[in-house]
Amino acid sequence: MDTGTFIKSARMKFKVGQEAFGIMINKERNDIARYETGDTTPPGNVVLTVIELLSPKTLSSLKKHYIPPKRRKQTKCVKHNCDKK
Repeated sequence: MDTGTFIKSARMKFKVGQEAFGIMINKERNDIARYETGDTTPPGNVVLTVIELLSPKTLSSLKKHYIPPKRRKQTKCVKHNCDKK
């Protein structure tokens, strides 16, 4: 299994999106997307962090205490009066 597939399967195990998984491992959503597509190879410390997250003790602790981030509210752009995400 390559590292991109490993990162994606770990994220799917937590049933979270790329943004939430990025928060869990202290990376940006774009970094997670690049790792999963194979555009960038994740550094060793990222792989080790994901392995730690997948340990049974960490998994049970996260399930008890993890609260997923709230989605951003859609706001109006003041300058152009258009929707922004």
